[in-house]
Amino acid sequence: MSQHLIFGAGLIGGYMAGSFASKGLSVTVLGRESLRKRFAEEFTITDYQGNRATTSEIHFISGVETIDTAFDYIWLTVKCTGLEQALLDMAKLVSPNTTILSCQNGLGTDDLVRASFPNNIVRRVIMTSNVAQQSDTHLHRGSEGDLFVEAHSADGDISLASTVSSELLIAQNIESMEAYSWAKLQLNLANAVNALADIPVKQMLEHRVYRRIIAGAMQELIDVSRAKGLSLPKLAAVPMRFVPKVLNTPNIIFNILGSKMMDIDPTVRTSMWWDISNGRLTEVDVLNGAVVAEGEKLGHKCPINQKIVEMVHQVESSGSREGFDPSALLSS
Repeated sequence: MSQHLIFGAGLIGGYMAGSFASKGLSVTVLGRESLRKRFAEEFTITDYQGNRATTSEIHFISGVETIDTAFDYIWLTVKCTGLEQALLDMAKLVSPNTTILSCQNGLGTDDLVRASFPNNIVRRVIMTSNVAQQSDTHLHRGSEGDLFVEAHSADGDISLASTVSSELLIAQNIESMEAYSWAKLQLNLANAVNALADIPVKQMLEHRVYRRIIAGAMQELIDVSRAKGLSLPKLAAVPMRFVPKVLNTPNIIFNILGSKMMDIDPTVRTSMWWDISNGRLTEVDVLNGAVVAEGEKLGHKCPINQKIVEMVHQVESSGSREGFDPSALLSS
């Protein structure tokens, strides 16, 4: 049986571990010692459709020095802010036959992984749904979205997605991952707005002022991706190029056209909200900041994303979201 290591026991990594274990796969999780109790006995994952799985078969470790197993697959689920240290630690775990799955948000982080492990297969992975913690031992996927796994026939193994796919997390093989990465980035641009707004995602989407900010940031990305010659695949209820138009509509129309976007657990908040709330640095530079950087290369200004990056950094420095004025972003 193939050995899977989830390197990072956060919300996404923890949920993936529970889903993989529900398929009977051999799963080990490496994370902070404070998260050991999550997997010590019975660990539960649920989703917004009512699916549920409980397992006690996940092996947890808190340090690479305790590992004597050769892993076939390492799912790298740490945030971009922790990637540099994770790659150093992983050097002790990667064998010549290890496939590394880079699950980071944003653009270009997989290049760092390939640079560290040039002789290994490195695949990009995209998780398109939100996960929240219900209790110390219960994680909940609160929105729709699949797990997209990069696969090329030249790798000799295109069955990974079907191997890990479960009722609680459907996985798909994807060959044209660059376009998918940009489509996922478009969805992730809302993370920073949610972090600044300091309210659940569903409540945020109920207010047009926040939707207009997100729509503006997304339109900047669409303009940049079009200039790069990319055709973005559909990851939402409507084609990606139409998402800003739907978000921009008045509430009475959005409640009809955007009803699928509102099919989300009312308690869900984005990962960036969790980072700011816990005093951690965010991934805003590889999300909204990536749009700004790519736009600069092509001569496209992205003022809304630029202002979002500045505001998030201000909150990171001050530790306070007091005084956040969403209208300031609309005047960018």
